[in-house]
Amino acid sequence: MRRSPDPEAGAVTGSIAVMMLIAAIVFGVVLDIGGVMRTQQRAEEAASEAARAAGQALNVAAAANGTATEVDPAAAVTAAQTYLAAAGITGTVSAAGSTIAVTTSTTYEAHLLGFTRTVTGHAEARIARSVEGTEQ
Repeated sequence: MRRSPDPEAGAVTGSIAVMMLIAAIVFGVVLDIGGVMRTQQRAEEAASEAARAAGQALNVAAAANGTATEVDPAAAVTAAQTYLAAAGITGTVSAAGSTIAVTTSTTYEAHLLGFTRTVTGHAEARIARSVEGTEQ
């Protein structure tokens, strides 16, 4: 005598397969979105550091006689581009008067979800003269 097949047999296996697929998708999204965020942070940090490096390129003659606090535009752009090249990030730099602006760009290649995302960072630095803690 044969028993009739159980209509519930194998039902758990299908549910577990679906749950594992959903877990893999969630894991991929978390991993790749985290990667985009890390890449964004790296682009922002590189822009900030490049702007800081450019801020060291002062117009020495004007600063020495105290008439102005401004950057040497050519030296500032070179300093920032040198920093960005060492960091492996592309970017644009502008310097005029006492202000330096850096915009960076880099890409993130997703590991699991198969997309590529370009992220940018931006930072500005301003040269300021201060005497006893008060900006002049």
